[in-house]
Amino acid sequence: MADKKHASRQAAKDAGWYSCRHPSSEAYMATRDARKEHQVQKLASALSRQEERNARSDAEQLARLDIMFGVNKGAQKERTRLLKRLGLTQENSNG
Repeated sequence: MADKKHASRQAAKDAGWYSCRHPSSEAYMATRDARKEHQVQKLASALSRQEERNARSDAEQLARLDIMFGVNKGAQKERTRLLKRLGLTQENSNG
């Protein structure tokens, strides 16, 4: 794809371009296909991470948060939710 972009549709049309950003329909379709592939990869990655999370217990997830952010630091809403499901309070979770 050429580095040049046009300021308006009319300028691109006058220069013989397909659109403001793409010199031809093939360039547009290649960009579109690459974007679609990236979206598919992101979705697959998100599903993989969600499956990993679902495999962990609430206590394991709390331990993972402690490793990632430090004890009782960060992800406060998730920590509160996990502690509530475990029947603990913030003070009881310090060990």
